[in-house]
Amino acid sequence: MISSARHASTQHKTTQHNTKQHKT
Repeated sequence: MISSARHASTQHKTTQHNTKQHKT
């Protein structure tokens, strides 16, 4: 369960970075 939460956090960070790059 902890691993899943950690993975979700990483995925969210990647999504945010991707969105920033796309906006640029």
